[in-house]
Amino acid sequence: MYTGSIHDVELQNFFTSLTLSNIGLIGEIDELLADNDYANAFFANQDLVSTNLMESNLETVNRICTSLELDYSLLDSLDREELLFIAYQYPRLGGEAVYRARAILGIDVDDTEIAFRIRSDLGRSIKDNFIVIPNPSTGEFKVAYSLMEDEIAWLELYDNLGKIISSKMVNNNSTFINFKESRNMSGVYNLKIKTSTGFVANKKVVILK
Repeated sequence: MYTGSIHDVELQNFFTSLTLSNIGLIGEIDELLADNDYANAFFANQDLVSTNLMESNLETVNRICTSLELDYSLLDSLDREELLFIAYQYPRLGGEAVYRARAILGIDVDDTEIAFRIRSDLGRSIKDNFIVIPNPSTGEFKVAYSLMEDEIAWLELYDNLGKIISSKMVNNNSTFINFKESRNMSGVYNLKIKTSTGFVANKKVVILK
């Protein structure tokens, strides 16, 4: 960009740095996808070095889009798990990729507080917006969840005897949490979420050692 001013070099250096950064690379990938140039989009996406959650989500969605050449009928179970994990994040934290993941999966996640005003809807929404990835796992997995503003919840992992072996408190400032239970033996465990508004949901977690 040249304007004929004394700032031309500075401006050109600025735009060059943007082009070489993740911002420029993401823009290039978008253009390649729009042109149906899936091979170059795939390789460009591999050069994306994720520095935050939004970029990490974009890298995942772009990788799936390019490898399938936008034919989402070819999604396998792993692709769906990765997309579900992104789809249930709050868009303000997960970025544009959250909406793209929802569109690919054909799901409509209501992350507004309007849907939480009716008691029965709240219980249903928490259950639906509570997922474990991967499942089965070797003891290390992520839990994605959705809470109301100012709501807190407790995630508790129980063994098959009903003994609590891990507990974590979460709030709506995040949309997922990592579990790492290397001490556990193989088996089926029960993961329970209990919110400060009095609702409870359960998931079966399979751990294979």
